[in-house]
Amino acid sequence: MIGLSVVTLMVVLIVILSGHMHFLQLVYTVPVCVFVLFVCGIFNWMNTKKKKRWVMGALGVTIIFALIPPIQHYYKLSIPTVDAEIDISAYQPFTQDNQVVNA
Repeated sequence: MIGLSVVTLMVVLIVILSGHMHFLQLVYTVPVCVFVLFVCGIFNWMNTKKKKRWVMGALGVTIIFALIPPIQHYYKLSIPTVDAEIDISAYQPFTQDNQVVNA
């Protein structure tokens, strides 16, 4: 468990220093889920299929919620944007040599 916390701390520092703050919630959630699985295994709390499904389902939902910020971040990056330095006068209608498409 000490190794898990040390590795988590190192990954958190790498994520913070690289500027990928949208992964921070996921970086904290995955080790907690691993710890919960470890504790459940030690105390034999998942000895039936029903309990195992319940724990795995709860951990799966937790990880899905932790994946929301990275998905939102990469979705926003996938939306194309237009540069702010557009010469609007080139598209002015009813002038000579404009770039408006004429049909």
